[in-house]
Amino acid sequence: MRFWRGRQPLDGISACYQDAWETVHTAEPGLTFTAVNPLVRAGEVATAVSRRIDYILVRSGDHGPTLQVRSCDLVLDRPVDGVWASDHFGVVADLEPPDHAPGSWGPVSAPSTTGPPPSKSTPAEK
Repeated sequence: MRFWRGRQPLDGISACYQDAWETVHTAEPGLTFTAVNPLVRAGEVATAVSRRIDYILVRSGDHGPTLQVRSCDLVLDRPVDGVWASDHFGVVADLEPPDHAPGSWGPVSAPSTTGPPPSKSTPAEK
């Protein structure tokens, strides 16, 4: 994950993906593999440390992420009729195209057609 998040290069190559969970929940760990889930406690790695093993990563360009993360939540993190879906929780995110291109201040508008008329040059300026 350190490589994918742009925090550590490998063989001189680096990547930079935005973590959807971290973008929305800056102060929450978002654990997806935890002993809260009885399937973890009963499994082969019952003594494993709770951690996040599920991610949604958004590609970034030179000027930031190519999609905006509108929301990000854990799913399958509760039993249904006493049955847990998996030994880890899932992650779901709502992603949208950005309002403007990454690295720009906003949408590019067309040139104004109501501005002052172009200046006329005099013969001396030609």
